[in-house]
Amino acid sequence: MVVWIDSVCINQAIVQERNHQVSLMGRIYSEATGVIVWLGEEDEETARVAHLLAKIQTWAGTRSHTPGDSSGMLPELPWRLDPCWTYLSHFLERSWFTRAWVLQEVMLAKQCEMRCGSYRWPGGVLHSVSASLGNGGPPDVTGVRQQLNAGVVGFSQAYSSHGSLLDLLEQARDTYSSDPRDKVYALLSLAHNCTLRADYSRKIEDVYCDVAIACLRDGNLDILRSAGDSVWNNIRHLPSWVPDWSSNERPVSLRQHRSGKLSGLHDTRFIRLSNDRRVLVVQARRIGSVRATGVPWSGNIRHQNIKGFPDYGLWEAGQFAYSRLESWRSMLWRWRDKSRRYIHTNESLTSAFARTVAADVDTEIFLDGDAEETYTLYRARLWELTRKSIEGFYSDRLQQADVLKEYHEAVRQACSKRTFFVTGNGYIGLGPFFTLPRDNLILVAGVTVPLIMRRTLTGKYRVVGECYVHGLMAGDWRWSRFPSEQISIV
Repeated sequence: MVVWIDSVCINQAIVQERNHQVSLMGRIYSEATGVIVWLGEEDEETARVAHLLAKIQTWAGTRSHTPGDSSGMLPELPWRLDPCWTYLSHFLERSWFTRAWVLQEVMLAKQCEMRCGSYRWPGGVLHSVSASLGNGGPPDVTGVRQQLNAGVVGFSQAYSSHGSLLDLLEQARDTYSSDPRDKVYALLSLAHNCTLRADYSRKIEDVYCDVAIACLRDGNLDILRSAGDSVWNNIRHLPSWVPDWSSNERPVSLRQHRSGKLSGLHDTRFIRLSNDRRVLVVQARRIGSVRATGVPWSGNIRHQNIKGFPDYGLWEAGQFAYSRLESWRSMLWRWRDKSRRYIHTNESLTSAFARTVAADVDTEIFLDGDAEETYTLYRARLWELTRKSIEGFYSDRLQQADVLKEYHEAVRQACSKRTFFVTGNGYIGLGPFFTLPRDNLILVAGVTVPLIMRRTLTGKYRVVGECYVHGLMAGDWRWSRFPSEQISIV
């Protein structure tokens, strides 16, 4: 039997050997008889975790062989504040679950086994847990469901063998690597039709530029969606149109939202790069400029337990959301030009605001499809939280539909690390964290969402980041009245 261990079989100090071995790793994992994942030594919590995983696996296996079973409920599982959920959360905090390099060993292996001390599980055990908890499981008090939707487990559930390198980089955004170049190199063997090769002699900024240019040469300008808002960057001196893949601090991409595609903006014949690969010239339409912005939604909430509230951090989350949304709503009504309707979609201003702060992710998150009613009820629920009123929060009026929880999650994901803005021609939207008045709202040919850009003193532009603009996300005809021009992005 031949056993291959990457940490032993690769001399990391020799660049040539490192380049050669990394290029072989995809083949090694795909041709191996089996892959063993070592999670570390067991501790006093591992036995409880193993018992919980076994119970969920048994239920999942039974239900999959029971035709017509649509109950979706997990029988005889511990209640939501049982310590075993905390133990599982601690188990998922082991470094393996967030390492970028292990993605290919999970995706390419014919057979995978996870080991923690003397405990063993098949590689797909956490997929069963994720599917089970997402279908009738207890509330996500300890954040287990969120952990399962991120890192290695979340990536493996979203992975497609036909995905581009850009898609894989977005899916692996919340994984970590000691060498920032590995955020790219760890995915090369998984990407469809990728011609890039690992080269550890190149600087980090050059590697990230190589990725961006490869996407541009394939006509994929959606690379600009992942760029900009350099406040989150770890790597300095990158052009604003080149994403910093080493950063795990960026907000959730609007790529995950139902943004549609901007019709007629896919002519990418005018893409040009300067000789030094620093300036990108594209075809674009300038829609307007930002007139006012709200206080950014930082996404950082200090948790503490409030006596009488069983849900961890519930009061803080509600108070923070209420404060931000009320300040944004007040700003909108201050700049509404004496109209109670949003002229770009011919709906009430409250309805437009309700859809905007959720990035219109899915119409099913609204009560009976009515965004205004949903927001009014949601606002009342947040108000009860700010008063620390348990009775009010759990009243029948505020618990008539779980859709409010879904709406809150949509708002939290869309708004986190973004800010609300109003343009001079009446559009409203969610922009990057550091969107400022006089920033430009621009549609770039080949990019499926609008971008916020900032004009420099030399007349060139810097990408601030992608944005959601209500009424301009699904091929609205109004964009055609704006003149087309070539702009230079630095």
